[in-house]
Amino acid sequence: MRLKKGVALLYFIILFISIFGISTLSKYKSSSKANQTIETASFKIKLNEDTKLTQSIDLKNTITPNNYSDKYLMPGTNGNISLVLDFSEVDVSTDYTISLGKLDLPNNLQLYIDDTFTTEFTSLNDIYDINDSKTHTHNIYWKWHYKTDEESNKNDNNFMNKDLSIPIIIKANQKIGGGN
Repeated sequence: MRLKKGVALLYFIILFISIFGISTLSKYKSSSKANQTIETASFKIKLNEDTKLTQSIDLKNTITPNNYSDKYLMPGTNGNISLVLDFSEVDVSTDYTISLGKLDLPNNLQLYIDDTFTTEFTSLNDIYDINDSKTHTHNIYWKWHYKTDEESNKNDNNFMNKDLSIPIIIKANQKIGGGN
């Protein structure tokens, strides 16, 4: 009889430890906490003080001194589109491309990368390195060539009294393998 009481007591102790021991272990495992802060790099580029990287530049605001008009768009006028890219809120090196959207311009109006109007602009690729200046300035020069042939006159007349603009598109990507 004593053996039966001992076995029953041993069985009760094992059962007690199993129930409360597993419960305690379970509570311990389920109550773990961790606080971590993850910082991400800033990537906010500005074009001409605006966060929109696709802009339409009105040519009448870019006319430079010439022999025809400093106020009106017309054959013979020219100008300079200044594009200022601000990387002050960018924490990574960046590849970027300046390109044009769909153009609706007179046949005689051409875009150039130089102020001597010799090399036509198609697009421009550049890199911002985190150790560089925080601003990059690029210029696109334009000239509405003055021609007197019948075809040019007809085409030029189609654009008289119209607003002319250049759609600028900036595409930027983090430079792979560059910077910190």
